Amino acid sequence: GNVWVLNSQGGSEGGRVVEFSSSGTYLSQFGSSGKGNGQLGWAFGLAISGGHLYVSEFSNSRVQEFSSTGEYIRQFDEKGSGNGKSNAPYGIASDPTTGNLFVTDIGNDNVQEFSPEGSFIATFGSAGSGAGQFSDPKGVAVGSTGIIYVADTANERVQEWVLP
Repeated sequence: GNVWVLNSQGGSEGGRVVEFSSSGTYLSQFGSSGKGNGQLGWAFGLAISGGHLYVSEFSNSRVQEFSSTGEYIRQFDEKGSGNGKSNAPYGIASDPTTGNLFVTDIGNDNVQEFSPEGSFIATFGSAGSGAGQFSDPKGVAVGSTGIIYVADTANERVQEWVLP
């Protein structure tokens, strides 16, 4: 029932995850601005899976995993192109059934799926404006039935995906 807020801006107040109670009372925070383990750059996505928090970082081109108390666990989705790599990860969402994570990559115009442990599973989408193609995909959400919704920003649409 607690609410987690990602302060994505850089500088002395940025790079933090802040926890509030369901009534809005401040409870805790962790993180700082930077590039090291546990530090956050321009981070735009926050997801919760299995009691852990996952933050997708645009500027540091990675996803970091934290415990609910803010302890750094690991990072994955390294910089680049190809399976398990991103040039600019942006949005992140957790599948409520499997716990798998879906990360939008605006640099490679695709979405990648990872296990909660950070293992690469699949990629879908490619650059373009046709069906199944993306241009600047930012937001992602996963419904309880496994349907994935992707905000295809530059194409001004939302695409719906059903994975096998």
